[in-house]
Amino acid sequence: ETIHIPADDVTEGMVLFEPDAPFPVFDPFDQSDDAEKVTLPSFYLDTHEVTVAEYLAELQEGYFPHFWPDDWKKQPPPGDHALRMITYSEAVAFAEKTGKRLPDSIEFIYAATNGGTTLFPWGDRPEDLPEWTFGPVGIPEVDRLRSHPSVVGLYSNAAEWTTSWTILWPSKPEVLHVPLVMAASPHFRMVCGGSPSIVDAVPQREDWQDGAYFRVPAEIVPPPPGVGFRCVRSARPRTSPDQFIRLVSQQE
Repeated sequence: ETIHIPADDVTEGMVLFEPDAPFPVFDPFDQSDDAEKVTLPSFYLDTHEVTVAEYLAELQEGYFPHFWPDDWKKQPPPGDHALRMITYSEAVAFAEKTGKRLPDSIEFIYAATNGGTTLFPWGDRPEDLPEWTFGPVGIPEVDRLRSHPSVVGLYSNAAEWTTSWTILWPSKPEVLHVPLVMAASPHFRMVCGGSPSIVDAVPQREDWQDGAYFRVPAEIVPPPPGVGFRCVRSARPRTSPDQFIRLVSQQE
């Protein structure tokens, strides 16, 4: 089978993140000596969620995401809206086709908390996000990093798939936001960028105010109605173990 090497301009328009210190696995603000930390290689991140128009442009005409409701297939949502109702596998396929991949949850959280310095992409004030709506990427205006160009929508609009499995970490089970019995399953992946009610597309204010560092396990099929995705690309080819995310203790 032919292997297509992505063009050099794949990262054009993406934002480069270059973590310069081990990053805590659970609470990005926990800098204590006993905090479990990982080395996080540099990566590029898309500035916004994949839109309806971007996704449909990669499909044959007349094809739509498998689990879209019939009325969406007859009249798709506006092209500038963040894509939702997409399975994990469909998201992976799109990312690979465009020369990218889906983020690990720790990469997502590193970006969404400004490297572990803020609760939300915009700062520490949950009240700056007065309501949660699904719609055009870049809306609301408050949800953007101080990057160049700005990364938008990391904690508003669609929640987002990551490649992280729902493996339990006994020291911090509460991070999963769900009963433990639901967590350890190959039929789930971690979703970031939204709380459980966002994943279910029924936003509840008290549910999204905890911060952008929570992960929510979500069933990969059928897809949750509030979940979309964006892509990343490693800054360097991952050809050896030290070019992947690794627990600091594994390198000692």
